[in-house]
Amino acid sequence: MGDTDPLRPNQRGARWNPPGVEALYCSLHALTAAAEVDFLVSLQSVPVSKRGSVQLDVELTGVVDLSDLAPLASLGIERRELLAPSLDASRLIGHAVSWLGYAGLLVPSARHSGINLVIYTNQMAPTDRVDVAR
Repeated sequence: MGDTDPLRPNQRGARWNPPGVEALYCSLHALTAAAEVDFLVSLQSVPVSKRGSVQLDVELTGVVDLSDLAPLASLGIERRELLAPSLDASRLIGHAVSWLGYAGLLVPSARHSGINLVIYTNQMAPTDRVDVAR
């Protein structure tokens, strides 16, 4: 991992966090994490020579489970819209989850059949924790 802190949240914005909303992106399974990293590496203009993985130990008191996006269809929000290249709809949901004070959001990966956990680090309760396990 070199000089990169694995617990450094994304502040620039990504699929489930608009710019300015801090989020730490994690995956529940190693294959999902690898698929996510492969995609990010493919976007880099400079080749990435070193890669590794980190296992986290996470305890969060407030998590929204959208691992099944089907119920959102009743609100007019379709799965394909949330996992599409355009990030507008997913960022809106991520912003709402953070604004409502939830520390986590479970969502399907756009790159793999697994589930990702987005941790809104600024919403973590004092009893919540995210530690590097290995």
